[in-house]
Amino acid sequence: MRTFFLPVMVMFIFVLESIIVDLVPIPFLSDHQVAVPHLLLLMIVILAAYGSRKIAVIYGIVFGLLFDVVYTQVIGIYAFSFPTLAYLVIQALRVLNPNIFVLIFLTELSVALLEFFTYGIYLLIGMTAVPLQLFTIDRLLPTLALNFVLACVLIYPLKKFVLGLKIGEHND
Repeated sequence: MRTFFLPVMVMFIFVLESIIVDLVPIPFLSDHQVAVPHLLLLMIVILAAYGSRKIAVIYGIVFGLLFDVVYTQVIGIYAFSFPTLAYLVIQALRVLNPNIFVLIFLTELSVALLEFFTYGIYLLIGMTAVPLQLFTIDRLLPTLALNFVLACVLIYPLKKFVLGLKIGEHND
């Protein structure tokens, strides 16, 4: 029965990620700025820290591909990024203690890497012509600010959820 709760929760987060900006007004944004919540990435970081590392990478692949199919025009960006970032978080947690401050830092670093990677791929294939400075001011900084707030609010409840499922050992 426990194995049922994790996919349902991650699917709920997947849906919530797309509607959270419409549900919650973000007061620090101007009209031309965009803040993108990355709740799936936060969940993958929590799974890597407190759940099964193998499951974190698998969920990164599956939900990254689902994210690509539903939300993007280029298949493979998130399907590659999510498991890669999960792996990097796993490697970082081999030497770092997974406390809330480390997880907030790793989440912010993962969001920044994801945003830069996505921007770079879109720039490379010609789907965007936004200069780096404009991208940083209008998208990266608001996205990092929003995800910082979301991480501060959601890390503890998600940690309790994952630990309550007992889906894997931290050392697998």
